[in-house]
Amino acid sequence: MVQMVVCDASQTDHKRIALAEKLRHALGPQLLEIWYPLAVDSAHGVYLSDFSYNWKPDGKQEKMIVTQARHVWTASKASQFFAKGESYEQVAAHGVTFLRDVMWDRTHGGFFNLVDREGQVLLNSDGGTTSAGAITWDLGTIAAGASGSVTTMSPSSQRWNSRRGPTSLPIPRF
Repeated sequence: MVQMVVCDASQTDHKRIALAEKLRHALGPQLLEIWYPLAVDSAHGVYLSDFSYNWKPDGKQEKMIVTQARHVWTASKASQFFAKGESYEQVAAHGVTFLRDVMWDRTHGGFFNLVDREGQVLLNSDGGTTSAGAITWDLGTIAAGASGSVTTMSPSSQRWNSRRGPTSLPIPRF
């Protein structure tokens, strides 16, 4: 059953503002302010992703490119919408540095799919070290999320990406 509520414009604006404030509170103090800086791995770089039910780091803390790039994107977007924007911007920059310095394959181009907590490359189930699908998605994520932290990609990286087909995503240069 669909229920329609008729209200004038002022009531609609009031409801939107109230909903926006509820969402801001749910995302800010109840989620992002807990997650960051808790997820920042200041000992080894980038972000922790495995936590127990009571927010304690748990497990091996392996770092997958998709998860790490999502942290960069989330922190970057949070910096645009929340009062603690500068600290979220620092959290995003922390991730970009790790992706650039540790997860980037300087020999072949592209990002390593998976590294251990200390940044040592781990093999994929197929014996490889990179994942083309994750790479193109994450390049766009980094470019879209980390404003000012990432510029454009090096020529060797552009060649790597161009050999794997066209992409409509923006391509950063480190």
